[in-house]
Amino acid sequence: MSKKIINSIVVVMVPVALYLFFLILRPGSFGKVNTVYIIFTQSFITCMIAWGMQYLAKMGEFDLALGAEMILDSIVAALLCAKIGFAGIIAGCLLSAFVCGIVKGVLYRIMRIPIMILTIALVYLLGACGGLITNSAALTIPYEYTFLGRAPGNIIVFLLTGAVMYILSDRSVYGANVNAVAGSESISHNNGISVEKTKIRSLFLSSMFAGVTAIVQLSHGSGVTPSVGLDSIQNIMQPIMSVFIGFVMAQYINIVFSIFVGSVLMSIISNGITALNWSSAIYNVVVGAILLLIMAYMNVAKIYSRKHEEKIGALKNMKEMGARET
Repeated sequence: MSKKIINSIVVVMVPVALYLFFLILRPGSFGKVNTVYIIFTQSFITCMIAWGMQYLAKMGEFDLALGAEMILDSIVAALLCAKIGFAGIIAGCLLSAFVCGIVKGVLYRIMRIPIMILTIALVYLLGACGGLITNSAALTIPYEYTFLGRAPGNIIVFLLTGAVMYILSDRSVYGANVNAVAGSESISHNNGISVEKTKIRSLFLSSMFAGVTAIVQLSHGSGVTPSVGLDSIQNIMQPIMSVFIGFVMAQYINIVFSIFVGSVLMSIISNGITALNWSSAIYNVVVGAILLLIMAYMNVAKIYSRKHEEKIGALKNMKEMGARET
């Protein structure tokens, strides 16, 4: 059996082991087939957002406005749905996402400030826009238009989004540019890669992924409630965690699948803590602890990799010097 297959099996066994852990603690809840369906349904939404976030995350940037964007996308979609039916859901989410992506890209190019700071400001702005449009009232869509929020509709959207993610990451010049910028911005610039354009494209793509996710989320929940302040950032904490877990597991399997595994893990943890009747404070502690462990692991791995490369370089130089002396 090849090492690649073994690594894939080991990665897949991580969420399986975590599920079995909660199954032992709460067999009444985790022993139901419906629980597995709920876990995967929730992980679809988390994963699609994480896929969109990972391009910027690779380059050390984070788009914190995605949660607010999804809410605004859903608001526009719900309003259009009331006018033109199901087509309004698709058009509303994608058009709103397109506009948000363009606005973010233009603002980033003009202001030239860190993306995290820019998107935090946009969280307030987008949240206020949503509240003004709806007068802070909740919006709903008819049940007959919610089929993309349940099987097989959500599965189809998820698989299509995953295929796009795979092509962009592994089969496109853009994906290669993202990896190059993530490695070294200065070297990328010297090789003719525009760091600024790569980040702007990543901002736009993250918005479009958020728009697609908003379609599934609006259909799944049958409605949307405006969010004010920084409350919407809470909606993207699981995707952020999924991205970090995906980066760690990406050394064993493709990044598309590793982020999905991370999303499933986060969904299992969320449902497990709920089944155990633990408070949301405990969930936040668990998520924070996992984040710290992942960051520590990534930092140690980076230091080890750097030292390993330096050691190999030193040995190579010694061999070259020995060859010259002889």
